[in-house]
Amino acid sequence: MKNKILFYILTGFTITLIACAPQTPAVPTVDVVSTLAIEMASLMQTQTALAASPTPVPVTDTPIPTETPIPEPTKDPTIDIITISRNVECRTGPGENYALTSNLLPGERVWLMGIGSTSDWYVIENPYFGSPCWVPADAVELDPAMDITVFPTVMAP
Repeated sequence: MKNKILFYILTGFTITLIACAPQTPAVPTVDVVSTLAIEMASLMQTQTALAASPTPVPVTDTPIPTETPIPEPTKDPTIDIITISRNVECRTGPGENYALTSNLLPGERVWLMGIGSTSDWYVIENPYFGSPCWVPADAVELDPAMDITVFPTVMAP
């Protein structure tokens, strides 16, 4: 029993000495490539700021801006926006067996890219990733004036 107590006292004392001993500071590693790149960029900016214009710029009258009417955008029949009508999963192909890419919420407006070769599926531009994805036709609202026959038929992957 006395040996155990003596062991614990000596162990605690040793740990205390090690913890309180002065530490040698760690030498930071130098990233030579980054340091040279930063020095070069700084030098280039300094030289650019000090460079004089070879010819003086003539002073001219600045015209007063006038209000220019913004033209109405023309509707492109091959690209149109559709509205998501319910919570729907956007997939890499037509069906539950294809990978899920994102979830869309009701009211989101997305670009219609094509009509799926599998009936009742549309190919849209994923609003989060910009890549094509597939949604079921019953999850979107089409403008009644939209002619979907002008859109290409997209084959399922």
